[in-house]
Amino acid sequence: TNLNFASINSFYNKYFTNIFKSNELPVNNEFIEESYEEYENGVKVINESENVTLLNSGIVIYIGEKEEYGKTIIIQQSDGIDAWYGGLNSIDVKLYDYIDKGTILGGKEEYYYLLFQKEGEFLNYEDVIK
Repeated sequence: TNLNFASINSFYNKYFTNIFKSNELPVNNEFIEESYEEYENGVKVINESENVTLLNSGIVIYIGEKEEYGKTIIIQQSDGIDAWYGGLNSIDVKLYDYIDKGTILGGKEEYYYLLFQKEGEFLNYEDVIK
């Protein structure tokens, strides 16, 4: 079974305080200004940076190869959405690390893939990055 980070965060916020910053927006202005095109269930993000940075705080729940996306990291964000970062050529985080928004996840060549999933269903990226 999977550990549901969003449920733990919700419980903690209800009875204690919000240490996981769930009020952060799921996207930063840099992503909106970058060039991107639709690809499979998400987008292909094209920018000049060699690094891929995290859009919203969360826990690393997967590191490995995904068909169509290559080296992929999946972050379960504090809002319950799983963010997939694919097409990486290097990975700078470890499985089950809690990482903050803006953390460098790894490196890429010309582009990387970004997908959002919740409860097994892929989400329209435009709905998530508003």
